[in-house]
Amino acid sequence: MATPQPNLDKKSTNELNLSVLQRFDPDVEDVLVTAGHVALYALNTECMQWARKNVEGSMFVVKRRSQPRFQFIVLNQRSTENLVQDILGEFQCEVSKPYLFYRNNGEVSGIWFFNETECDEVVALIQRIQGMFKTDTGPLVKPKLEMPHHAPLAAA
Repeated sequence: MATPQPNLDKKSTNELNLSVLQRFDPDVEDVLVTAGHVALYALNTECMQWARKNVEGSMFVVKRRSQPRFQFIVLNQRSTENLVQDILGEFQCEVSKPYLFYRNNGEVSGIWFFNETECDEVVALIQRIQGMFKTDTGPLVKPKLEMPHHAPLAAA
């Protein structure tokens, strides 16, 4: 006999996600948007190639009670180190579905989204937040190179 799966509505799921995130950061006050599965890539600027990082999991754009007010967090399934990025200030991003490319503090990274609709939702929200808190850091200089090829990492 199969075990019944819990049927959580969107509000219950959001509350559960918020409580998990608050264990890592008590200042998180709201989950603004969620992406079910993403993976991180980093650009090696010396050889202009993408390298898969050991970061993969669910992504959350959050509002915090203290500075920095807005961040995205990837709850990493590959290690105990989560990815946390501020989305104001030096943060710049562009989308090339299913990837969100961003530069923050001089590093260029890419996030692959399993679900392209979630990619659109995350980018739209980040751009809306940045528009409300205008910080002109100039255009993201994206090198002309091949997109990273996403393949699942081997199990640890």
